[in-house]
Amino acid sequence: MGRSIGQRLRDYAEREGRGYPDWAMRYMPIADRLRPYVTPEARVIEIGANACGFQRFCDTRVIAVDHELDNVKAAREGGAAAVVQADIAHLPFADDVADVCVCADTFEHLPKPMRADAVSEIARITKGAAAITFPSGE
Repeated sequence: MGRSIGQRLRDYAEREGRGYPDWAMRYMPIADRLRPYVTPEARVIEIGANACGFQRFCDTRVIAVDHELDNVKAAREGGAAAVVQADIAHLPFADDVADVCVCADTFEHLPKPMRADAVSEIARITKGAAAITFPSGE
């Protein structure tokens, strides 16, 4: 009998220090979709990075951005190319600086009035492709 898909995802997530199994379910679909844009020379920014999970699933270094100091420290320990402590609604980057921008599981933590500003900022700094994901249940 074959292994369950859950077990295969856990095995993949735990291989090569990629992180806990939940990360594979979050980041593998994003990495697959963005693969054409994530070249070795691409500038990739992950906003709401925490421990810089996206970097574990792509072939380039990621600039990690997070508002919380503990998450900034986790991103630094996770091997981010650079770590920036910043507010998602006021990103300290020039226009069109990112080839790819990833924001996974962050919007549900933002106050509703801040979400439009966050989307505008992601669009402002990104010249290539962006992925914004969040839970969509209640």
